[in-house]
Amino acid sequence: MNIELSYLRQIFESIMDNSIVTVIEDDGELDILNEVNRLKQRIHSFTPDKNLTSEEFISIQLSSISRLIKELEDALNQKELSQENRKLLLTMLTSLERMLNYLWRYFPGEFDLSIPLSKLAIDEYRKDYQKKIEDSIKYILNLEVSQDLQDILIEALQLRLSGTPTYNSISFSLGLIGYLESNIPNPITEKEIAITLISRQFNHPRFYEFCRSAITEKLNKMSVISDHYRELIFMRKTLIQIPIQKKPAYSSSSETIFHSLQKLLDSELAFLKELDFMNTELVNSGLLDSNYKVSLSVKQLAFYIYLNVEVGIITEQKATRVHQYIISHVSTAEKDDISEKSFSNGYYVHSPEDIRKVSEKLARMLAIAQEKY
Repeated sequence: MNIELSYLRQIFESIMDNSIVTVIEDDGELDILNEVNRLKQRIHSFTPDKNLTSEEFISIQLSSISRLIKELEDALNQKELSQENRKLLLTMLTSLERMLNYLWRYFPGEFDLSIPLSKLAIDEYRKDYQKKIEDSIKYILNLEVSQDLQDILIEALQLRLSGTPTYNSISFSLGLIGYLESNIPNPITEKEIAITLISRQFNHPRFYEFCRSAITEKLNKMSVISDHYRELIFMRKTLIQIPIQKKPAYSSSSETIFHSLQKLLDSELAFLKELDFMNTELVNSGLLDSNYKVSLSVKQLAFYIYLNVEVGIITEQKATRVHQYIISHVSTAEKDDISEKSFSNGYYVHSPEDIRKVSEKLARMLAIAQEKY
């Protein structure tokens, strides 16, 4: 069962065919308003049965209304219209938008939040909540959080994130405004914001990429694999303990943010386990010492490894992975434990003395090779 949009469609199609006089004999605007009110009453009088639930019925109506709204907007943007016909189409568009808002307010459980927003609905949202949006943006800009997260929050409030804005976009933004308003006396941290967004099912791809980058950056600071593993376990525990709200995900086309992040952490943990297994096998077979000492200093060792990477002996291109492996498995004449900072400094900054020392070792190696040859 569908509400009858036939009369409104007849008006719309007649306008597009420039034959409006054959359709409306009285006041056209009043006819449209009366018809929309009649449709609203039909929705209210619907009685669900075994063949059609209330949610299914409302969903059908929303699809029909949304489709007509899209056609009206396209017509107003592309079609040359008389002033009278443009006024009629605007009346129809505004009335149908108000009807959607009415259904959203009074049928929240049945309303499909994935319905796309019209430009009119977006403009109305920005106008109605302009002050609250501006206050929220001022608050965000004063928080000590990354620029990427600030940009994501601001664009979400303004409905400017990539993708087609939906009623879910407005619902999320209004919830975000309320959350920010309640925290104005006490500035919130980046971690608190991230947890709140995950809880609210904010699965926009840009937010996932922000989380992925933050996780990777933190893990790259871990110089020891055990610390790396411990941090991943803690991150996974924190994620699992976040209370996820029972509401539609922000983006219906993307996986939930909880499952995306869980898969990311699980894949990192799996990689570490495989790496640990591989190292154990090499050590047990005698092919690799679990930890061995070199006669070079930390800076000389770093320069020597730098040369290995530059000439392609070591094929791993991510410097952080090379650094982590070396400081986890090698000790020097100076120190049993090498810090990532000191190794990184030696890897990128080469003193003449260190270059000379390493060159002497390489010259001896070359001389031995030439003798063998």
